Amino acid sequence: MLFEMEIDADAIHIRSARPEEADALTQIALAAKRHWGYSEELLTLWKPSLTITSEFVQLGHTFVAVSAHELAGFIGCEPTPPTVVEIVHLWVLPQFMHKGIGRQLWNRAVTLCESHSCSAVELDSDPFARAFYERLGAHHIANTPSIPEGRQLPRLRFEVPVNCG
Repeated sequence: MLFEMEIDADAIHIRSARPEEADALTQIALAAKRHWGYSEELLTLWKPSLTITSEFVQLGHTFVAVSAHELAGFIGCEPTPPTVVEIVHLWVLPQFMHKGIGRQLWNRAVTLCESHSCSAVELDSDPFARAFYERLGAHHIANTPSIPEGRQLPRLRFEVPVNCG
């Protein structure tokens, strides 16, 4: 069974996403969101924001986690120097959750932040993923309106430590 497979975190390779992988990335986002038990009605409502386009990938800040030649997850970021890298997407297929892949993708965003001389990573988190981001050091700074009307997403921020080395 896929949920029982052991994955060596060192066997995960993070690389830049390819535009032709956009549909596969959309399927990862939908599968990850579905994992949290959301209704198909809500998933249909959210599908436009979960759809990854080849144009988004071509911006150059989307990275995939690959395990044994299989896409396991991805992260899509938008640097907005001078201060913030915005995580727009961070999704891991359910069978790869709790294997360290999300942390590796998060670390890629922090590295991107450092390379753009930004001081923080920010994102609007799914409520079910909030604890994951808080374990990584992010903290709640606000709420962001979402859909359907009345839904709020926690806005999280991670201050990137200054390298004094």
